[in-house]
Amino acid sequence: MTTVTTSNSTELTLEQIAQMSEVIAEYMGWKKFNGKLCNIWYKDGESNRTVFTMKYHSSWDWLHEVWEKVSSEDFGKFTNNRHTFISLCTQSIIQNNKLETFEALYEVIVFINQLKQESNVSK
Repeated sequence: MTTVTTSNSTELTLEQIAQMSEVIAEYMGWKKFNGKLCNIWYKDGESNRTVFTMKYHSSWDWLHEVWEKVSSEDFGKFTNNRHTFISLCTQSIIQNNKLETFEALYEVIVFINQLKQESNVSK
């Protein structure tokens, strides 16, 4: 099994990277088309991709776009959580660690998705 190791010795398998990339892609507005051989992701103005050609785990250009969207989110009554998540992301950016930034942004997006889901349930 192929793994990628972060600077804090966390290992991520390619499958984990793919699953995390899918969560980030959906958050960023990509749509998934279930193909016969593999899933194709598409977004207006972008080339179609597979999850393995997305570079959220390895490119600052891809991560920057996610950072911009995440950092502008309103966390409502969970402002303290926002500061914690933003601090984690900022620390990994300062350390120039793409994979840890990828992990931190993924965790923020999971939290944001939970907030949105809870908000929709309470309406």
